[in-house]
Amino acid sequence: MFISEVGEALMMGLPLVSQKKVDESNHLFARVLGQGIGRGLYHAYHKMLGFYETLANQNIVAKYNVQRLYLVL
Repeated sequence: MFISEVGEALMMGLPLVSQKKVDESNHLFARVLGQGIGRGLYHAYHKMLGFYETLANQNIVAKYNVQRLYLVL
């Protein structure tokens, strides 16, 4: 499960999170994926991990999601 809504965060047992935190996580994911996908899935995945792990230090939604972000080829 990848959290992209406040209700999903609650359903997965995270403490109450703001829409701002969810949006911050969603927007970073979309922006970095969009920037990296043209160079290939492997590149996009590793670029995503770097940015998302940094955000995870201050965003519980990103922390939850980065722990579940896998590349399967």
